[in-house]
Amino acid sequence: MLAALFFDLHRLVTGQGSTLEKTACLLKILSFFEHSAPPARQEAGIPPLFQRILDDIHEHFSEIHHVHQLTDKYFISHATLNRWFRGYLHTSPRDYLESKKLACAVELLQRGETVTDACMKAGFPCCSHFIVLFKKKFGCTPLKYKKRMSEGTFDSGT
Repeated sequence: MLAALFFDLHRLVTGQGSTLEKTACLLKILSFFEHSAPPARQEAGIPPLFQRILDDIHEHFSEIHHVHQLTDKYFISHATLNRWFRGYLHTSPRDYLESKKLACAVELLQRGETVTDACMKAGFPCCSHFIVLFKKKFGCTPLKYKKRMSEGTFDSGT
């Protein structure tokens, strides 16, 4: 499975695929690694509270609508949470949460879910915001992405 994904990515990178197709393939690879990662990552030096927050996000990302829900739940300042995300993951808590939700939405769209269902199941409270984020990240709307996936056609134009 993983070898096939890397082969596909190599084929896409060597000029035979669009940006959208490359991004989708890369998300599949990242998802594979995320699901195969060992559950205990404490030996990497991550603070135990930060690990609990990451585990919470992983399990409940669709229910978390704002980063302040995490800071309130874990009694941690926004500055500390932001510092941990920047230091360990090189991103912001908001971007990390949005990426988790977008990756879930892509999987749902690939499985044939409607755009509205993918939006709601991935945890976006507003479809218009979801569409704007999706287009910014992938270069096309979720509906266009879904159509391209079902037709098996990818081009670099939107």
